[in-house]
Amino acid sequence: MKASYIFSLMPLLATKVFATENETFTRVSNDCTEGILSSHDWASGNGTLACGSFIELVSVEALPDEAPDGALQERQACRPSRSTYYQHEVIRSGTWWGPWKKASGCLWCGLSNAQCDLQINWSYTVGRTLSAGFGVDSLATITKIISATPSLNLGFQWTESRTEGGTITCRANPGEPASYWAQYLMGWSDSQSRQVTEILNAQCGSRYSYGPWLGVGRADWPLKGTGAQNYGCSAGAAAEC
Repeated sequence: MKASYIFSLMPLLATKVFATENETFTRVSNDCTEGILSSHDWASGNGTLACGSFIELVSVEALPDEAPDGALQERQACRPSRSTYYQHEVIRSGTWWGPWKKASGCLWCGLSNAQCDLQINWSYTVGRTLSAGFGVDSLATITKIISATPSLNLGFQWTESRTEGGTITCRANPGEPASYWAQYLMGWSDSQSRQVTEILNAQCGSRYSYGPWLGVGRADWPLKGTGAQNYGCSAGAAAEC
């Protein structure tokens, strides 16, 4: 905790290091995936958000209209084909408090006999970060999944970056400096992607195969919303001037 003069604008300063983690988990089953693949109207669009993941149709390839022994099929209810999909999944998400950061320069109170009310200009920016190996090509889709799933976004707006600023009044004792500090709530998400292949036979039966999960990684996101920020003035030694 920063010492010296901490004013009422810092109600949660004591929790800046020991904030409780808020965490949720989702897991996509193959049964759910196959149910979506078989029931979605792919002619109306090449992507669908379901099962805590986003599934997009990449390609459809016609297969030969012949039986395994080479004989032509006499009757076919469906035209054999191979469809390739990409599935992007957010495995889990949670929140954590970022560190307190100095968001302004320092202003000093003159050597008078009274405290000073100092008008301080401040600005603070925090951005999204990605772990090594994160599947960057899936980032837009991961954002869409989190935004559309309350159990993942936890009631906050997950953003690429957040910038706040303005002018604030901070009080300091004679001969002492003051500065303004900010702390933002961050969200984290673990995600992965894989390829799914569907072989449709002439009798309209489907066989599915799954590639390995790739692009497994973590992203840290600035959050916006009620209770997603703390601000406060620091004076004296706590101003770190």
